[in-house]
Amino acid sequence: MGVAAAVSVPAVPARRRGAHMTAAYIVVAPGKNGTTTYTGTFSATSNYRALLAVQYRGLTANPLDVNPASKSTVQTRNPESPSTGTLGQQQELVLGLFAEKGNDNWGPGPNISIRDQALSGGTMETGVGAVITTRIVSDSAPVTESIYCGTTFDGVSGIASFKGAAAEETVAALTYRIVNSTDAVAPQITISGSRSAVMGTSTFKAGSE
Repeated sequence: MGVAAAVSVPAVPARRRGAHMTAAYIVVAPGKNGTTTYTGTFSATSNYRALLAVQYRGLTANPLDVNPASKSTVQTRNPESPSTGTLGQQQELVLGLFAEKGNDNWGPGPNISIRDQALSGGTMETGVGAVITTRIVSDSAPVTESIYCGTTFDGVSGIASFKGAAAEETVAALTYRIVNSTDAVAPQITISGSRSAVMGTSTFKAGSE
């Protein structure tokens, strides 16, 4: 199975002016091929519906770190999400979650670092809008996300952060030494931290001048 976990993000209060936001994540097993399908089930009384999905990689097997309750955010063109509080590690993916009744003009706010994903339809009175903001952080300081709206935002906002997997890197180093004897030689280099490595030594005969 491709799905390893599914968690709903709390929405308290769940509704604001008829906007109801429920967020969830799934973990797709490494090596899974083919298409991943996301399905949303809405109540029969939901007149206007939106499903917004984004996909990321480079997270840990159990990625969810912090997930505070969502909140009502009203009467502002720059709504802010709840704060994450102190993060569990220094490398994390932070998602801001916003939903409101109405078709709005979404734009980046001062806290959006990388991208936002938006879906909006209908009219200001009968439509529904949703935004997911994306930020990658490299420290554990608390994060609050925000967006810019073309009209006054009156809806629900939330936030969640996910733990990034340890970065993998490959470094190649070459050192050389000219010797004038047949004594054994063991070249060395200095590296920072503790690393797994493969090393080797080759010798070459120099020609006569």
